[in-house]
Amino acid sequence: MIRTPIRSFLLSLPFWSIAAIGQTDMTFPNVSAQFEEVWLCMTPNNGQYYMYETYQYSAEPSIDSLGFTWGLLGNYHMIAIDGPKILMISESYPDSILTLYDFSLQMGDTAYFDMYYTNDHVTVTSMDTLEIQGRLRKRFFLSNEDIWIEGIGSLLGLFRPIWEIPLGCGHFTYEFCANYVDEDEVPYSWCSDLVMNEKEINASETRVYPTPCDQHLTISSDRIGDRFRLSDMNGRILRSGILVSDHHTLDVSDLAPGMYLLFLAHGTSKVLVE
Repeated sequence: MIRTPIRSFLLSLPFWSIAAIGQTDMTFPNVSAQFEEVWLCMTPNNGQYYMYETYQYSAEPSIDSLGFTWGLLGNYHMIAIDGPKILMISESYPDSILTLYDFSLQMGDTAYFDMYYTNDHVTVTSMDTLEIQGRLRKRFFLSNEDIWIEGIGSLLGLFRPIWEIPLGCGHFTYEFCANYVDEDEVPYSWCSDLVMNEKEINASETRVYPTPCDQHLTISSDRIGDRFRLSDMNGRILRSGILVSDHHTLDVSDLAPGMYLLFLAHGTSKVLVE
């Protein structure tokens, strides 16, 4: 994690522009993304509960400042691309540019300092490539069992290199969906389920019905508290939330006929709307 002193990023807010971010689609989502983080937390008096964080990223409108073009990540972070590096300005470090990821790392290089689990420097132990939707992306295996994928970051969470986690919480889970435009100006999207969970929902554990449907979709599951996300085949998120009952109902009456994907913490189901 590299810090370079700068002016507070709050001072750069007047530099709004509508120029597109000039970055490769292989480094970070160059259109938009949604990142979801979930922790199981424990308290001495109240037992366990779940804590959720959702971050929306948008490349436009962008901010031109300090030699970089920044996209907004939630309300408190900005992201810029410097070659193979993902840079970030955070409200937590208002006077610094952080190097969140560096996808030019090689075997044996230090990725970051793990202040939460190992209290030691994390190094790259091995590397390979993954083909995701016809595109080859680097995969980095780190010494603390973290895994990075070029173009998205850690599979343990976007902020894993600086590790933001609530006190008393653990058993971290993470999902994302991201939208890109490639060098031929062709849009595409992909979600964490493609690399983190390739198994579809086991019908004996969870039922999604009726399909086809036209008015309402029911998710029958005993996994109350799990998050769900319904997206179209272009990766646009149309419904999201938390299962609040063992028969959770979604209103899909306004959706156009076609195929959709329902993402749950333990799998994915195809949904046909008529």
